Amino acid sequence: MTTINQRILVTITNTLKTGIDNATTRLGTRLEDAARKLRDSGPMLDRGAAADDETRVDHQRVNERAARGLSSLGSYLREAEFDQLAEDLTGLVKTHPGRAVALAAAAGFVVGATLGRATLLRFAVPTFVVPALTSLWDTLASPVAEPVH
Repeated sequence: MTTINQRILVTITNTLKTGIDNATTRLGTRLEDAARKLRDSGPMLDRGAAADDETRVDHQRVNERAARGLSSLGSYLREAEFDQLAEDLTGLVKTHPGRAVALAAAAGFVVGATLGRATLLRFAVPTFVVPALTSLWDTLASPVAEPVH
């Protein structure tokens, strides 16, 4: 017989998985759109550049490579399920732990600086978890009281 705590944990886990799946699908779609726009902007870059043919070819090559990378990542994120993402991420961390930590720190810094705490909580976390996280954040951010002697 499952306990109430186990059922709550399963509900939270399923909610988080669904939220992550939805977020990665949206992000994947946006990355694919960005790749399309990057490909479409290639001819405009060539018109505006006062450069020789070799430089234009280099610009086109870099532009296409970036677009291909964005498109590939977008497709992967849009189509992958949570369990596959978790498995791939685990493999990446085991293979390249230093790079994974550096990348996670950089991504966290950029996301945190860009969105700010309130926006990030509204975007990434299910509604019922926000009050608990906000309370925890405020507790951690508040100064430590001096012990009373």
